[in-house]
Amino acid sequence: MAPKKKSNPLDLLKTSTPAKKASKKSVRPRAERPELAEAIANFIEAQRAEKEALARKKIAEAEIRPVAEDAKAEACQKAGSYDSSIVLNGKVMVTAKSMYKDTGLEEEDMLRRIFGDTAYDEFFGIHTKVAFSKELMEDEDKLTEVLGAIQKVVGDDFGRFFDVKTTIAPNEAYTKARICNPGVREKAKKAEGEGLCVPYNSTLKPSK
Repeated sequence: MAPKKKSNPLDLLKTSTPAKKASKKSVRPRAERPELAEAIANFIEAQRAEKEALARKKIAEAEIRPVAEDAKAEACQKAGSYDSSIVLNGKVMVTAKSMYKDTGLEEEDMLRRIFGDTAYDEFFGIHTKVAFSKELMEDEDKLTEVLGAIQKVVGDDFGRFFDVKTTIAPNEAYTKARICNPGVREKAKKAEGEGLCVPYNSTLKPSK
């Protein structure tokens, strides 16, 4: 029976970094094709029109989003139930996900002052992201050592080799209350005005 091949701890990463090739200046080939003049002109014009349309789209979205949120809050409070989407004028559906920009742990006191302890404990939790530090990734010997340790069990040295980012994370209950509860909604606007727990932009698409 053939001996089992010993695994390399670096295989845990399951990715390989290709060697960088030395860069060299090159002159791109050029060609003239008169028969493509109209097609190229159409392409350039379409590119310009696309950029202009995108700019108009962003301006329209910025105008629609806050009105859509207010309309959704009104509908939610009237119906007594939450929906992540609302259709405006029968033509555009605006959908908001329960996703927020990072808020650091140092902002906990501010959020507690705005929402109160009871609401804070109900609506907010702790979210932790862990990643290899840049220093570790650049030291192959140490990286191999650490990954070998992970293959067994990482102990007290965990904090030495990983960057840990911990943030305050609003939950689903907060997302619903932020729209449906007028009191929470008012406090949420105050928090967002301070740059805290700002939701990501809602998405817009034509309604069927």
